[in-house]
Amino acid sequence: MKSKIIATGMAVSFIAALYDIMTGLYIAVLTNTFCNYVVISRQKKVTTKVKKSRPMTTEEFKEKEMSENPHRPYPRHNPHSGEFTD
Repeated sequence: MKSKIIATGMAVSFIAALYDIMTGLYIAVLTNTFCNYVVISRQKKVTTKVKKSRPMTTEEFKEKEMSENPHRPYPRHNPHSGEFTD
């Protein structure tokens, strides 16, 4: 039933646009509004619960990044100096 209404609205807007472009656009916008209403009314409310975890420290991030990407050339790091060395 809804698809027939949408198809009818599209056909009417095309025929109306042949004679008066503003009327055709107006009917096309109304048909589009009806289509959007149909799509939105079919959506179901979904609530997603996010599991909270503690934030990652910079050292943990560096270690994870280096272990996941061994092909990348990372600079050597002296953990006691606080600086990167080459």
